[in-house]
Amino acid sequence: MTSIYVWEGKRQHESETAVLIKTREALAGRVIAEVRALHSYANPALIVLPIVDGSPDFLDWIAAQTAVAP
Repeated sequence: MTSIYVWEGKRQHESETAVLIKTREALAGRVIAEVRALHSYANPALIVLPIVDGSPDFLDWIAAQTAVAP
């Protein structure tokens, strides 16, 4: 995607790749911390979006994939 923004007082026009990370709300803080630690940007675009509704099968899959292993 093309990102146009102002950084340190200058207009930037850069090519970027957007990533969607699927997890549970309870894990969002850990995911954000890990991405910040690994990302090359000083201020990567990290947001958490609420899930209003969705396919029950998919939501069950996310829950299973992010469950604590026994």
